[in-house]
Amino acid sequence: RAIARPQPLQLPHTTSLPKPSTMASVAFQMSSLSLSAPKATLGRSSFGGKQVRLATIRPVQKIETSIEAKQGHNRAGKLKTNKAAAKRFKVTGTGKVMRRQAGKQHLLAKKSPSRKHSLEGECALVPGDYNNAIGQLPHSGIKKPGNQKKCTKP
Repeated sequence: RAIARPQPLQLPHTTSLPKPSTMASVAFQMSSLSLSAPKATLGRSSFGGKQVRLATIRPVQKIETSIEAKQGHNRAGKLKTNKAAAKRFKVTGTGKVMRRQAGKQHLLAKKSPSRKHSLEGECALVPGDYNNAIGQLPHSGIKKPGNQKKCTKP
């Protein structure tokens, strides 16, 4: 931070030196300028004797605030879809949530072709994860496992 230094006093441009009484008033003005700085003063800190800027302390004003609710507006915020979950899950027509099977992203060299083939496709979400899926996909028509329609195809 820059240290505030008093500006040098500007004397009027004359060819001769000012009178001694003027010099005394200039010296008095300079000493009064260095003693009475309204915003900050220069002082010596007790840590290493470096010059620091000491700010004046102002009293804190208390501001009273009050919050009033609008009348007739009692709805919650919007339910928003988590886009990451929307890309990972698919909701079927019966209300089931389908997901990809784990284990088909990397380290595929050591897996047999039949194992990799069995990891293809999608499987249903387990019942314990339905509350999380409903919270992340609020308007997608997810039904909990007890309320899903049974498939009637032969």
